[in-house]
Amino acid sequence: MHQVASQIIVQLCICVLLSIIYSVLSLWYISKHKLNFNNVNSEKTLTNIMFYLLLIICVIYNYSGDYYTYRKWFLYGMGETANTDDWVEPIYYWIKLVLPPYFILFRLVIWGTGIYVYKKLCEKIGINLILAYILFGVFYTYSYSYARVSLGIMIISYAFIMFFKNESKSKIYYLKVLLLFAFATMLHKSCLSLIFILFLSLFLKLNKKTLILLVVMFTPLSMVLDSSIDIISENIGLSDIQSERYLRTDGDSVERSSVINSYYPILILLSISIYKLFKNRKQLPRYIKRITLATIAILYAASLLSTMNIILAQTISLRFYLMAFVLGLVCIAYVIQNIGIKKNILIALIVWDVLFRLYGIVVTIKYGAPQLVERFY
Repeated sequence: MHQVASQIIVQLCICVLLSIIYSVLSLWYISKHKLNFNNVNSEKTLTNIMFYLLLIICVIYNYSGDYYTYRKWFLYGMGETANTDDWVEPIYYWIKLVLPPYFILFRLVIWGTGIYVYKKLCEKIGINLILAYILFGVFYTYSYSYARVSLGIMIISYAFIMFFKNESKSKIYYLKVLLLFAFATMLHKSCLSLIFILFLSLFLKLNKKTLILLVVMFTPLSMVLDSSIDIISENIGLSDIQSERYLRTDGDSVERSSVINSYYPILILLSISIYKLFKNRKQLPRYIKRITLATIAILYAASLLSTMNIILAQTISLRFYLMAFVLGLVCIAYVIQNIGIKKNILIALIVWDVLFRLYGIVVTIKYGAPQLVERFY
């Protein structure tokens, strides 16, 4: 057991070291170019290096109990506690059937595909790829790499952007968008909730009246959700027991508190970006307005749930935050590329993230690794 724990710690240290190298590389680039990302065509060599480094980090990142849950399921099944594949969507079982028995390939198919979709998403709306990779690698890798819902979130975000950044008005084009939404629902139950919130966001407008309405309705909506949380949980597919384990901050679930703490830098940067987008709303293209409103709507739903003193609601709120950050990265990238954010703010948040990663590895080594071995080996 001690040997296995050592292997976990070594792999985790490698992951964190790579992520810190990535952040340092990002800091170097930002300092050199002074946030000059107006040129959409990035330096090809550096772009490729950052893409593949990002891919490696996300595929091998093992800080999460989910990583070992999926590993045990993929290699051995779940033993006496769950000897069927009912706890995952059928598509993952089909992927498992066709892949060789190497868990790294499963990670590559799911999380690697998600990164590729993010790349195509950024290319579609003209975001500088180096900027896109910096934002993803520094502020989102930690959250993205642990949950299988990540691929579904990426596909929904891409489909949403396709719908508003339409290059063709043909029926075939919109059929492709609908098929992408439908496919995403096969990847995780919570994708249905995300699509529903995106639909509701279509009724919002980027103006002061909308913001006032959202503030005024916060408490009444919170009360309504409080009384209907059980219905929501059935859609998400979480029980109270699952949720309690999901949010524990000791033992094998220490990564949950780490994930929550990792949200702060991106939330600060996203808040600044949304403020700047709102201030310049009259000059924004239609698709950026819709992306901004969708991000606000998802963050609003997450905030509503996080205020409830109910374990299940707080669990769902974590997933909603995860969903908001993909479109949020687009908002941040657009602001940096077209409006501007002070370089010192971005540098300070990157340094914050690096310090957090160092803290996270200490906590995981102290509390997480022994429990991971006990539970999954």
